[in-house]
Amino acid sequence: MDLEYLISTPKKRVETVSSDIAKLMPKSIHAVIAEEFIIKLIAFIWDYTFNNFNNL
Repeated sequence: MDLEYLISTPKKRVETVSSDIAKLMPKSIHAVIAEEFIIKLIAFIWDYTFNNFNNL
């Protein structure tokens, strides 16, 4: 197999996943402290994971 293909395939997958997660997120996230922001960010990632798991 071509090395460029092996490198590009996972890269495209990561780009697709990050793009899909960004689509789920609102324009702004109200968070007073950094920990609150991290919790909300993790919640969006879980939401994406569960939505895609249900689509299998």
